[in-house]
Parts: sequence; C-alpha cells; structure tokens
Amino acid sequence: REDLESTDDRRQNELEGVQNELRRQEDDLRGGGMSFEYYQNLRLDIADWVGALRNLSTKVETIGSAIREQEAESCDRRRVRRRQREDDVAAILQSEGLLDSIVGRRIPQLDSNSDATAPSVDEFGRDIKSAEVLARERRIIRRRRVNQESSQRRKGGVANDDVPSDTDADMSDNEIEEQDQRMNALDEAMLLAKSEMDDKYTSLEELQKLFLSWANQHPEDYERCYAKLSLADLAAVLVKANTCTKINMIQSSNSLIRDLLKSEWVRTISSFENAEINSRKDEEEEKSTKHNANAKEEEKLISAISRKVVLPYFLSLLEDDSLYDPLSSRQTESMMSLHAFLNSTLAGDVGTIQNITKGFVTTVKESLGAMAILVVRPDLTHNGTRQEGEDVKEAVTFAAVEQVYRLQKWIKNVVAISSELDDSVSRRDLATVVLMEAIASRLLPLLAHWKDMKSLGDQKAQIVIQEVCSDLKKVGWLDDDSLMLQAAPLRACAQRYGVDV
Repeated sequence: REDLESTDDRRQNELEGVQNELRRQEDDLRGGGMSFEYYQNLRLDIADWVGALRNLSTKVETIGSAIREQEAESCDRRRVRRRQREDDVAAILQSEGLLDSIVGRRIPQLDSNSDATAPSVDEFGRDIKSAEVLARERRIIRRRRVNQESSQRRKGGVANDDVPSDTDADMSDNEIEEQDQRMNALDEAMLLAKSEMDDKYTSLEELQKLFLSWANQHPEDYERCYAKLSLADLAAVLVKANTCTKINMIQSSNSLIRDLLKSEWVRTISSFENAEINSRKDEEEEKSTKHNANAKEEEKLISAISRKVVLPYFLSLLEDDSLYDPLSSRQTESMMSLHAFLNSTLAGDVGTIQNITKGFVTTVKESLGAMAILVVRPDLTHNGTRQEGEDVKEAVTFAAVEQVYRLQKWIKNVVAISSELDDSVSRRDLATVVLMEAIASRLLPLLAHWKDMKSLGDQKAQIVIQEVCSDLKKVGWLDDDSLMLQAAPLRACAQRYGVDV
C-alpha cells in the first residue's frame, strides 16, 4: 500500500510537471508567434531605414568632400600667399642690402642685385623687368588692396598687419563673398538632400525609438544581436548630415564646435540611454547586473558615433598638408574644442588619444619650420639716414615688427594647445620647440633690434616678453626644473628687460 501511494504521488508530480511544461510551451508558442510577427515588422522597418540612410549617406559624402576641398583650397591659398610675402620681403631686403640672415624655411637664391641695378625700360620705353620682378610688383599691389579691405572689415584693424586678423586676412572682399556663396550652396544642397526624404528618416529620435522598443520588448535578443553597433552605424549618417556643413575650419563662427558636448545629437543620444536605463529598473538582480555591464556599453554609443563622424575629420586636419593653421586663434580654439570632445568620448581609447597628440606635435613643428624668419641688419634701425621707397618701408616693417607679433601669436596658440594634452612626453616636445626653436632662435633675435628703433624701443619689447612669459607660466614651463636649460635664453632676456619670471 505504501508503495502504491508513493507511486501515485510520483505520477501526480510527473503529471503536474508535464502540464506545466505543456503550458510553458503553449505560452512560448503564442509568444513565438508574436515575436515572429514583431521581428518581421522590425526587419521591414530596419530595411526601410537602411535604404533611406544609404541614399542619404551618398549625398552627405559628396557634400562633405566638397567642403573638405574648399577647406584645402583655402589652406593652400593661405600658405602660398604667406610664403610669397616672405619671399617678396626677402628679395626686397636683399636688393637693398638690408637682409642679415634667414632662420627657418630656406628661400631660393634670388638675383636681386641685378634687379636693383638693371634698367627697367629699354631705349624705346618698353618695360624689360624680369618676370619675377613684375609678378612681385603685382603681388605687392594686390596685398596693399587686400590689407585695406581687411582693415575696413575689422573697423579700425591695423592694415598691413597679420596679427589682428585671422585666416581671412589675405582674402579680398570678393574672395570672401565667393567663399560664403559656396558654403551657402552646400548648406542648401544638404537641406535639399534631407527634404527629399520622409521626415521620419531624417530624425535621430525616430531611429532611437525603433531600437528602444526592441530593447524593451526583447532585451536578451537586443544584447545578443549587438544592436547598438547597428544603431551607431545608422545614427552616424544622421549626425554627419546635421554637422558636416557646420563643423569646418572656414566659417568665422564655430559655436557648434566649441559647444560640441552640448550639441543636439549628443543630448539625443543621452536621452536614449537614460530612457533605456529607466525601462529596466524593475528587473531582478541578475538582470540588473547585466544592465550595469551594459551601462558601460551604452557609453560606447557616443564613442562609436564620435569615432565615425568627429575623429576622421579631426585626424584629416592633422594629416600631411595639415588644414589646421596654428597662426589662427579661431582655428586653435576649434581644435581645442574638438580635442576636448574626443578626449571625453574616447577616454578609454589610449592609442587613439596618443595618435591625436602626436599629430598635434607634428603639425606644430611643420608650421614653425615652414616660416622664413627674416632678420634685418642692425644699421637699418638708424632712422632717417636712408631714403626708402614704400616697398622697402613695408618690407622693413614686416621683417622687424610684424614677424615678432606673428611669432608671439603662434606661441600663444601652441601653448594653449599644450594645456589640452595629457601626454607628458608630447607636452615636453612642444615646450622644447617653443622655448628653443620659436623663442630662442627666432623671437629673441628679432626683438634685439627693437632697442635702437625710435618707433619701438625697449618698452614695447618688454611688453612682448612679459606677455610671452605670462603665457608660459600658465602651463608651468618656466617653473619646470626639467626645462630650465631650454628656458635659459628667455630668462636671460626677461632679466634684461626687467620682467619677473
């Protein structure tokens, strides 16, 4: 009897187990049908998104390439004209016997002596100047006109001075107008590309709703499928469409770059992550642990988009023939903002951050090496002993004065960049370049002539040294024991002018 009762209980338990399993399988079957229907609809939705964004991506890449070409054209024009000005000044000073030495970029040997002594017309009154001299004269005439226009644009800015102006200092009003028209045309092309699509497929919020619904209804499948990687690929197209005409080195106002961490797409991604976190608060402890692990993955969503959108553009600015100009305060501010954004979103990617830092150092060194610093002879400082033409006066002003302020601006921008770098080795490399190459080898020899110039003198030289020392103190280079040797020339000069370091 006891065996019979035991067998009966066992059979009852088995029956209950079978019934529970049956109910579970029936529930799975019903759920599977619903899941099948859901995934069929999801597949169609994602296919529509992929098709729409593939079409948009092609247009965005075309417009982005046009913007990059315009940036490269602007950069090349600025470099060529800056080099031409240095060459023209060197030729004029050499022809007048006023050029003492050149530091930095080597200028091709010019036959300036023959230019100065040879007649400019033949016996019939025809111009027989060399083609190089004629080209130089045309550049000088154009430069004076552009300087006047640049001064008028800035309402009282100093004409014939590279310092108060920025990257458009060598551009005429017509060139600036043409550049603005091209940028406006690209803006309109981007608006047209997005207007040809349904508004739904141009909205980052709508795309995230689709993936958030998937995460809420099937969280395990969502994680197993690495759905966030797909979301990053699709979202990157929309982010690039909204930013490619705004993030560039051409526009005079780059508030979007300066406030990139506060931009709309970053806020949208953050709201998506917060919504996903809130939707899973009531899960059990085991799933909560998975959620905490997933929170780290959520941080990679912005990182993935940054790596696809912001990082490639930033690296392109630091590649060969860098589009970034350390002489531009506006571009320097934009580069610092981009670096800070990438340093925040890619904080865990040490290799990428180091490559960015090395790119900065290389660009800065190449920029300084591309300058030809013209040192004039000391006897030119005896004002009033020479009858000089306008060309010679402008050349002397550029060599003796403008180069000093241009170097000071370069130093100020490079020091500002160094404050954003975390790599101590790269910061030390920059410090050495600034202290030894820019200051000791270039700036101080130029300032040495100011003491005998009536229009300048020791007082203005003291102001320059004081401002340079102030910039270096902000990053601690003058207090760094490891940089004492490199800073020695500047310290000696500061002591000479009575500047406290």
